[in-house]
Amino acid sequence: MKILVIGAGVIGSNLAYNLSRSNDVTIMARSNYEEIKEHGITLSNRRKRKNFRVKVINELLSDDIYDAIFVTFRTNQVENMKSTLIQNKSKTVIFVGNNLEAEKYMEIPGKVVLFGFYFAAGYRHDGIVDGIDLHRITIGTTDGTDAYDAFIRELFAGTKIKVSIQNKMNDFLKSHGCGILPYAFACYKAEGVLKNIKKDKEYSYKVVDACRETYDVLKKLGYEILPKGEYNNVTKRRALFAFITRWEFGSWIGQVCIANHAMHAREEFLHMDRIFLEMREQAGIKTPVYDELRKALII
Repeated sequence: MKILVIGAGVIGSNLAYNLSRSNDVTIMARSNYEEIKEHGITLSNRRKRKNFRVKVINELLSDDIYDAIFVTFRTNQVENMKSTLIQNKSKTVIFVGNNLEAEKYMEIPGKVVLFGFYFAAGYRHDGIVDGIDLHRITIGTTDGTDAYDAFIRELFAGTKIKVSIQNKMNDFLKSHGCGILPYAFACYKAEGVLKNIKKDKEYSYKVVDACRETYDVLKKLGYEILPKGEYNNVTKRRALFAFITRWEFGSWIGQVCIANHAMHAREEFLHMDRIFLEMREQAGIKTPVYDELRKALII
């Protein structure tokens, strides 16, 4: 298939690399367009570094037709792409990444709109995309229909990406986004070094309790907490989940997957926090633990 990936950050770069194994992939970049055109993209993790070449553009024209367009901008930057997508004649758009307001993008004239969450994290520095790629994506519709399941499977056929089709993606993305906000707050409290708080048992319980508060807001608004079992983790398995949280704080996985991203994406989490506060007001629920932890974000 002919695929465009918009955004050359951690998600976009890893997604483009993996999709290019069995598809004709182009990446759209702006600030680093010349760099990618001349040198390609370098992906790095703890074990190895690899460079790959990919077709690159810095502008999407109306007649640039693709079988699928993946939009991997951060949630606070997605709105800037909407008018460009509307004027383009490609049929299928897939928004990938944290998104607490999928409702704003579900209906784009003339488009099939899907949503996804790709499990990779890290940050770009000195021309290198540094992080971790778990080769997993959760992707699908928001209305429960399975009409595009076959198309999704075809998109990823021949790649190493494990695909989980979830056709309640609005619920999934809200659950994930609200659930990670307290972990982002922990990163700011620890000034980007999570191992500094790995022994703070009381704080780990507060992170878990803040997650429960965000889930309670979602439940009050009628959303399902996904994946299934997540709500039980923060209620009936609270002690175990707090232990796992402390383990994550002390591990390189937690540092790469949570802290490195959070410290380079403060604006994204400020935006997500604002959206959550709007949902909380609509739900009419108090979140005292969340309020305490979020002070680390807004200082």
